[in-house]
Amino acid sequence: MKLIAGFEGGAVYTENRDGKFMLIINESALFDMLCEEDRVGMEPMTEMEFPSEKSRSEYIKNRGWA
Repeated sequence: MKLIAGFEGGAVYTENRDGKFMLIINESALFDMLCEEDRVGMEPMTEMEFPSEKSRSEYIKNRGWA
């Protein structure tokens, strides 16, 4: 995994896994600060799969993480 962005409460990573271009958003630090009631329906980790490295890079750029 390669760290591409860090922010208060989390971080964003890229990873190439089995020929897939992944983006991992880890917000577990923020998640841990919330009360149990506020966590309902939330996930501390999000994994997104992209069909190509280019499409993942475009998404990263559009989010302002590049």
